[in-house]
Amino acid sequence: MNNTLRKELREKGVGDTIFTRARNVEKKLDIGNLYLKFEGGNPTGTMKDRASYSCLRNAVEKGYQQAAIASCGNFGASIVYFSKILGIETHIYIPEKFHSPRVPEIKKMGGILHRVKGTYEDSVDISTLQMLLKKDGIMQTLEPLKTLKHPWKPTV
Repeated sequence: MNNTLRKELREKGVGDTIFTRARNVEKKLDIGNLYLKFEGGNPTGTMKDRASYSCLRNAVEKGYQQAAIASCGNFGASIVYFSKILGIETHIYIPEKFHSPRVPEIKKMGGILHRVKGTYEDSVDISTLQMLLKKDGIMQTLEPLKTLKHPWKPTV
């Protein structure tokens, strides 16, 4: 990570979280040099913030105006949070059966939420397809693809 990115992350409140030695735990476990990192101090309370900001910053540098990702919650909330700062429209794909307090948070922050029938892996595939199927730079609605079954994936 370069110094410019490090500085930007600190300015956005990302990183510089608590990193401390856990001496009492070392004694209990009879080990030495155990350190703990608390990422809950990041803006969305997750370790995903460093990666989210870096990915979206890279997207902005390359001229992207939209992003689509699959998530089970934390990464989606983090991406939406930083997308608002960086001016990128975000589409978040979450399996329909998955429930998380992050889902209403994603909506409230302005993320465009897509619930996918299927697994997390199906959500990944569909979010990838959405980015590939763009017309005039605008993502197209993929409602029919939300139940996509892939012939190359073995069924159990």
